[in-house]
Amino acid sequence: MSTHRDEPQAASSGPWQRLPAASGWPDLELAPPALAALRELATEARTRERGRTAAPAGAPRTHREGIAALFAGPPDTGKTLAARVLAHELGRDLFRVDLAALVGKYVGETEKNLQELFDAAQAGSA
Repeated sequence: MSTHRDEPQAASSGPWQRLPAASGWPDLELAPPALAALRELATEARTRERGRTAAPAGAPRTHREGIAALFAGPPDTGKTLAARVLAHELGRDLFRVDLAALVGKYVGETEKNLQELFDAAQAGSA
């Protein structure tokens, strides 16, 4: 996977950054199995979204509504770009969180930072 050096800068908001959208699948240079897995993840997320919006009003939510993905590898291999493309494909915001800055040294500061992060993520449909 390769990254683009001319990527736009992220919008910073405290211990997290909202990352700008990537153009889409053509931005990625992936081996076919990795690209297929990423596309499958996007398909699964869309399927779950359709199921959630089709559920009757007041229907109980399940713990399996969301999608989680872990991108691992050495620096500069395109993990963030892959996440940006996936977020773009799903019409969602993407946040990069600096855990060291998120955790406060004062009582209640970490909880306050987490609440602000989750509020921003929910407002942006992350």
